[in-house]
Amino acid sequence: MGTALQLMGLPAGEAPEKWVTEHPEKVFKVHQDYIKAGSQLIETNTFGANRLKLKTMGLEDRLREINRKAVELAREAAGERLVAGSVGPTGKMMQPYGELSFEEAVDVFQEQIAVQVEAGIDVVCIETMSDLQEMRAAVKAAKEVGIPIIAQMTFGENHFTLTGNTPEEAARVLDELEADVIGVNCSLGSKQLLPIIKKMAGVTDKPLSVQPNAGMPELKDGQTVYPETPEDFSRPVREFLENNVRLIGACCGSNPDFIRTIKKEVEKYKEAGN
Repeated sequence: MGTALQLMGLPAGEAPEKWVTEHPEKVFKVHQDYIKAGSQLIETNTFGANRLKLKTMGLEDRLREINRKAVELAREAAGERLVAGSVGPTGKMMQPYGELSFEEAVDVFQEQIAVQVEAGIDVVCIETMSDLQEMRAAVKAAKEVGIPIIAQMTFGENHFTLTGNTPEEAARVLDELEADVIGVNCSLGSKQLLPIIKKMAGVTDKPLSVQPNAGMPELKDGQTVYPETPEDFSRPVREFLENNVRLIGACCGSNPDFIRTIKKEVEKYKEAGN
């Protein structure tokens, strides 16, 4: 959503969530374009719409307005398709690395998720989490609100999270916490996320999700670019499916063409009798 809105004029450094109320027609168009491309589930433009992240943008008093409007836009575009409420990190380090306590983190996530559930999401997608403890807090909050959970961690090229957890550790913990779908998103391309998915598949029977970037981000002429084409991106789709991945999407740098190509590969797999 962030990179899509930047192509539509969102200034660098400006919160994408602001456009839910300032340019709702553009947010709606992004949703609509992905639905037309064949998405069966789309995410709300609420990745940073928790009170701690919104406070850094001077938007904390608009939390309810932004989350409600974001769900309404996605719901309208989705029609009969599913809507996931996007929930990203707080932007604060958890104890003992920082000052954010587990209890406060649960409260922050619960506040955001409750508004999204009230507005009509089908599932919450907790994503781009690099601290397993923060993910624990978000899953606990979602459980208390009462909504199905997609829980996606983020890993570096070394296959560790920022706070030192492996894919196996993350998958085991999220399985024990009874997340409905366990997965990984962002930071790396599809080829780089495949071995991480295989490690997760080795320790849990839960359905998995994967949402890679359009390749490893590169800096060219002062601009962040993503090098993968939709064809490059979709090459590991078959192996993802063979490793119990049941949700496949595309993160930073992607566009609706990536979804179209993924869908073609999934259909080929199914037509082959898998």
